[in-house]
Amino acid sequence: MRFHTVYHALYNFCTVTLSARYFDILKDRLYTYLTTQPRATFCANCALPESLTRWHECLLRCWSFTADEIWENLAGRQRAANIRSCRFVATVENGHSEPDLLTNWDRLFEIRDDVLQSLEEARVAKQIGSSLEAHLEIAAAGDSYDLLVRYREELRYIFMVSQVDVVRSDEGASGVVVKVPTAAGKKCERCWNYSTHVGESTRYPDVVRTVRESSGKKLNKRLPRLRPKRDATE
Repeated sequence: MRFHTVYHALYNFCTVTLSARYFDILKDRLYTYLTTQPRATFCANCALPESLTRWHECLLRCWSFTADEIWENLAGRQRAANIRSCRFVATVENGHSEPDLLTNWDRLFEIRDDVLQSLEEARVAKQIGSSLEAHLEIAAAGDSYDLLVRYREELRYIFMVSQVDVVRSDEGASGVVVKVPTAAGKKCERCWNYSTHVGESTRYPDVVRTVRESSGKKLNKRLPRLRPKRDATE
């Protein structure tokens, strides 16, 4: 076995697939949502533990001592005392409810690479500072347009920007054209996204509406600098 090949595959999964993609996309719901919010609950109780478990199963084949240490510290699951006594399930399961799910996300990440390049060009040109200062205008045709519209509500998280507009292109190709104007509105002091809804609340004037709704009563406790004014009303 070529251990270096396996090592790089596992390493790249952590540094690219998880760190540079998954965690970047999920920053808002991991850092600003309450643990009782459905999206935060799914991330913490399902997606992240499942990712760690699958990665851990692969690690066991090559680095048994490291795998043992991870197994001893895995929390929240009933498990055998010894990892080698476990029966692992297949890492690839058939029968997805969405047969094209993996293909769709491969294409989304291809578009994401184009978007990140456009954001970097805008940053070099001093049009924006961070990517959250951007409002993307994406013109797409064919299957690309249909795909972007299907995931419209998730695009600003996938592309790590504050706002995204998708329009149909007259071109026949299935490519995309990305423009990067600056985002409208003010910066939310909690999630750092720019929104025209910042300032709507007199109680929390520096926080965007979605953060207020997802953080609820614990907002004041978790972010002391945003304490409400005594005489203010919502």
